[in-house]
Amino acid sequence: MHRSHLTALAVCACLLSLLPLAAVGQAASVCPTGLEPDTSTANNSTPPLRPQWSPPVQVASAPRIYVADNLFTKEECEELISLGLQNGMREAGIMGGDAGKKDNAARRSRRSLTTTLGVHGKDGAEGNEVVAMWRERMSRVALLPESHAEALAVTQYVGGDNHKYELHFDSSLQVGRVATVLVFLRDVHDGGELLFPWAKGITGELPEGVSGTGRDIMELEGVNKEPPIAPYCADGDETSVKIAPRVGRAAIFFTHMPDLRREGYRAMHAGCPPRKKGEDKWIAQLFIKWHDANGANALAQIMQAVNQPWRAELLQ
Repeated sequence: MHRSHLTALAVCACLLSLLPLAAVGQAASVCPTGLEPDTSTANNSTPPLRPQWSPPVQVASAPRIYVADNLFTKEECEELISLGLQNGMREAGIMGGDAGKKDNAARRSRRSLTTTLGVHGKDGAEGNEVVAMWRERMSRVALLPESHAEALAVTQYVGGDNHKYELHFDSSLQVGRVATVLVFLRDVHDGGELLFPWAKGITGELPEGVSGTGRDIMELEGVNKEPPIAPYCADGDETSVKIAPRVGRAAIFFTHMPDLRREGYRAMHAGCPPRKKGEDKWIAQLFIKWHDANGANALAQIMQAVNQPWRAELLQ
């Protein structure tokens, strides 16, 4: 067996050894599914194992960001795009920190089309097997329960039309999204990166199309409005953490710390515009809460009762 295959198996074994017993069964069912026989051999000898997905690689420590390549196949991604189109794409909105929708002025910071495909709740394809498969796999790669996830969102950023999403947070104490799993559904070769300008990037070997170790957080001292993303999306910025769109690639990031305090400005991120006409960026997103998706946010209730914001220092 090739060394890279043994490495993939070793990573899975290591992950399992660190999990509580109750989580081992769920994680074990994820690891083996990425290894399938390569049937392209010309003879009848036993074919070697070929890794179909890459175990998550950490690319930043604050916030915690991981990349898992080939989590979904090209065919699976195209199938989800088709479902999204069938469900009807519409102008995307923005959620505020109080879990309410922001006004039209704030919405100008985001230009995209989106739809939701729900298994829980009223939106989209209720009970659709394809949607259920996507939700399950995306939840598993984050090692979080699918029942805590919001509706699966499919979003299109039209190439060459300045479709983008300016700097924002995915969560707050009230929103309660502990993790975001974002999957790129198509390759984009010019722009379209997932951008974290001030994340603490990991030095060393990174997956193809992932770059940057993060800008100095003190750039934001005294700044009271999110800067525009154009300078950070430009090719000349090699410092910001950027994750390029590759079909089937998942980016898993945690807006909250392990103690559930929200990260500071390091967790602010954006979606750079795809620059080339005819090369749209398509993504699937699953927001996963620290409580059941249909349940109460007890932590927010407690912190509000004792008047605690429960977040890290913004420049930390």
